[in-house]
Amino acid sequence: DYIDDTVGNVKGYEALDIRWRASSMFIEGLVRIQNKEHKGLFLFDTGSKWALSLNKNFASRNRLYESTEKIGTRRAKGADGKTIKSNTVVLPELEIANLSLFDVPVDIELPSDGPGLAFNILGNDVLKRFNVILDLKQGVIYLQPNSLKNAPYNKSFDADHIIIAVSVFVGLLVIGITIY
Repeated sequence: DYIDDTVGNVKGYEALDIRWRASSMFIEGLVRIQNKEHKGLFLFDTGSKWALSLNKNFASRNRLYESTEKIGTRRAKGADGKTIKSNTVVLPELEIANLSLFDVPVDIELPSDGPGLAFNILGNDVLKRFNVILDLKQGVIYLQPNSLKNAPYNKSFDADHIIIAVSVFVGLLVIGITIY
């Protein structure tokens, strides 16, 4: 009932070509910051709870470190078990298949000597905002915004603030024990 008369079109959905890299599925997207557009391939990662993670190569090439303001930090373990450190910033606009999302929290991998993220990752905090149809035979992903399009994003946190809060709590606990 969703398929129209033109092969490959789905009524009410925007189509995107699937780009395969080894056995991983990627889609093309566009990051807009300060009136500049930066195209990239993003891993379609239904296992990531975050919105979007940009690797250090993409961030450096597009000068994202200089054009974004940090709102938090994150440390995550990759599939290989290595810790990835990133700054969380608010991306003014993310466009996927001619569909725009605004004020998206994005993790930008920090420069390091190690290999880091192999690619950019589009996670469930963005993907949940769309109804998705996968047509693997034709190599197309169809997206349609759903009722979660404008839902709040997962909150970022700053690891430094957590360390300070825990230190203050422990300090108050020690003072309380000493006084008692």
